[in-house]
Amino acid sequence: MKILLFYLILLILPALVNGQSNLHIICSEAKMKDETEIRLSQMLPKRLAKSEKVWSTKVYNQKFEFMIKANGPELYYLKGPSDGAVLFLDTGKANITLEDSVFKRLIVNDNITAADYEKYKAQLKSIKLIKEYGIARVDYDRYIHGKNVDELISESKLRKRDSLSAELKMTLVNQVLNWIRLNPASGINSMVLHDEVLNIASDDLKKIFYSLPKKSQLNRWGKEVKYVIDSITAGGILPELNTIDTTGKPFSIQTYKGKYVLLDIWASWCIPCRKENPNIKKIAKIYKQKNFEIVSISIDLNKNAWQKAIAEDSLNWKQLIEASSTDKIVEKLYLPSIPANFLLNKQGKIIAKNLYGEELFKTIGKVLANDN
Repeated sequence: MKILLFYLILLILPALVNGQSNLHIICSEAKMKDETEIRLSQMLPKRLAKSEKVWSTKVYNQKFEFMIKANGPELYYLKGPSDGAVLFLDTGKANITLEDSVFKRLIVNDNITAADYEKYKAQLKSIKLIKEYGIARVDYDRYIHGKNVDELISESKLRKRDSLSAELKMTLVNQVLNWIRLNPASGINSMVLHDEVLNIASDDLKKIFYSLPKKSQLNRWGKEVKYVIDSITAGGILPELNTIDTTGKPFSIQTYKGKYVLLDIWASWCIPCRKENPNIKKIAKIYKQKNFEIVSISIDLNKNAWQKAIAEDSLNWKQLIEASSTDKIVEKLYLPSIPANFLLNKQGKIIAKNLYGEELFKTIGKVLANDN
């Protein structure tokens, strides 16, 4: 009897597992003509956007549905003839109610993850700082890329942007931590954590991530948080970067494995980057005889402007630039702005990042003083 029960469990288990990995979206009252196309796309972190999946179906008898494989709760965009809606759905059923075929006003029933997502969006919408920071950032970016840029005005706009940014970061981190604390089993937690992945201390980030339900760790957003932990934060190893030097030859940072490396990300048009160059020049001079190298990577689209800036600022260490405009370093390294930098140990692991001014001198001095 026990053996029979064992084999019955083996037969039933695959069906249960397969059922858990399916998402079934049903809309039984779609007031649209037959043959109307409805599209569903999986929304991914920016770094992975090129691998976005898309499904398509059509309306028949005022009904449409999707049956897809899914790795737990995921973010989707459901698009109708004239508009669409962002949905966060867990596996299982999601019954959709449409009012007059307006997708922006659709309601998802029978899917608790969808309800969590709507609740979280409402909380974010109440944070006024998000809009204020967005306006300040656009204002600064437009100004520095415009004509007749005044240094004092650009500095003032930069200070305003950075002040609002710091305040907003603190607000959003608290929002994320509170949400996860109050909703530990929510299916949206990996995406919520991903949104503030750069603003949470690496040790705290790891603790929070590994406390999430397994299905949240293994969906696309969970895997991307793991990527950041393994590749961008302290103790991680940077991903391979597709770069070329001033002669057009490919160059890998792995060439300097066995040495400490300061990796600097900049651009010729970036005023704060150009202002930081004198500090990096001093570092290069002070530690020239040490087991230490500096590598600068430009995100310039204009190679002539890049090489002109190298000459103007007398940058005499390894200078690289992105080899392809489609392989974005800012996306691979999760850079919200530049300048940015990473200090790597002799094994290529990240010791620290975004060090400037006196902090840059102190940290490098301390690390190299302890080098055996």
